[in-house]
Amino acid sequence: MHPDEVADNLAMEVIESVSQRTRGDFLRNAVIAGCALQQLDKRLPLLVATLFDGNMTPGQLVAMIRQTTGWKPDEAEIRDVVAALTARSAAPEYAVAPSVHPESNADLSATRNNMNKMFND
Repeated sequence: MHPDEVADNLAMEVIESVSQRTRGDFLRNAVIAGCALQQLDKRLPLLVATLFDGNMTPGQLVAMIRQTTGWKPDEAEIRDVVAALTARSAAPEYAVAPSVHPESNADLSATRNNMNKMFND
């Protein structure tokens, strides 16, 4: 971790908020999640890390995956999936934010465009 990076400091806050008893499992799950994103598209782990500001919404993450992979949900509404997962988890419940479309967030869209230019193969 780089203590001078904002995203790294936010990540450390999240890690420290997890009890020491379950921190190892949390870190394992975080690494596996990063590997899953890498398997979908090699740009995704870097995009998620770059855009992590402590306020990322499920809609922003889905939009990022949709934009990089071309994936579109066809079986279930993402809100329903997130709500079902949230209801089953031990984590505190939270309201699912409405979907954020890239065209409604100019800064996010500009960042994505810049990242796509950097990673164009």
